[in-house]
Amino acid sequence: MRYRTERRDNWIPHTIDGRTTLVNDPIDITVPAPPRDWDTTIRRVVDTVLVLMLAAAIVWSTASIGSLLDRRVDQLAAYAAAAVFDAAWIACMALEWLARYDPKRARDPRRAGHAALAIAMIAIAAEHIVDGQWAVGLVGAAVSLLAKGLWTLRLRHTAIPLGTRDQQWVDQQRAALQARQALQIVRRELAGLEETAALTAGRRSSASPDADVEVTDDAPADAPDAPQVSAVWTPPAGADKSKLILAAASSLPPGAPPRDVAEHLARHGHSIDVKYVRTVMSRAKKPKKTQPQQQPLPEPPTGPVGQGGGGYN
Repeated sequence: MRYRTERRDNWIPHTIDGRTTLVNDPIDITVPAPPRDWDTTIRRVVDTVLVLMLAAAIVWSTASIGSLLDRRVDQLAAYAAAAVFDAAWIACMALEWLARYDPKRARDPRRAGHAALAIAMIAIAAEHIVDGQWAVGLVGAAVSLLAKGLWTLRLRHTAIPLGTRDQQWVDQQRAALQARQALQIVRRELAGLEETAALTAGRRSSASPDADVEVTDDAPADAPDAPQVSAVWTPPAGADKSKLILAAASSLPPGAPPRDVAEHLARHGHSIDVKYVRTVMSRAKKPKKTQPQQQPLPEPPTGPVGQGGGGYN
């Protein structure tokens, strides 16, 4: 068995001038060393080799296809387009990795990656076949094939297929998660629409304030005075809803509809339903019933009792 030395913290009391504190006096101890994890070591080596192979395949593919396209277009554009060929099947392979626990979703990226690889290999081989170098073209096309094939094996080594019941459980959990994400997106959209509607209503109300009355010099002299509305209206303090509604209606032009009164109150921090405003305004317009006046009693006669005109006997 192998051993290794580890340094551990050792807190001990230390006293100076009668004051004691804890100080750290580390010590070295010997503990058994765990066995080497060869699986992790080999996995890291394989991943490093695969990354180097992928980089070499990208460089070779870009150089070969770029040399082919360089004969017709500008060099910068040619090599930029050449990089797309390998980038396509690499992106498809990344999507396949993300969907490694969902065989149905991983099927389409896998097929698209195979098709993109075939197109890239044909383009690599064509650059050398045009010059009559068939062997170079076939061997060069095999570079991308080897890189793609080894990455596919690495992916399958990690993405172990799940059982039928386990797959159904994973699918249900993923569906619930996606439903919550979709609900959050819908809520954000609704919040944005409500905010936009509120801003639009605010612009309309500020564009046509209910307190501004324009007076021009061209008005005829005998024209009736227009109702003046105070630009700054202060709601009465301590008033109930009915009094607030009547006060707001009196500050607006005569005949203002209940909806304008409700919006006027809302701008001053009082949210009252339009139906209630309409009810209060309709009650205020009804004439109050007056009780019939009682007829006064006839006054008694002022003459002496027993004379003409009589009196009360």
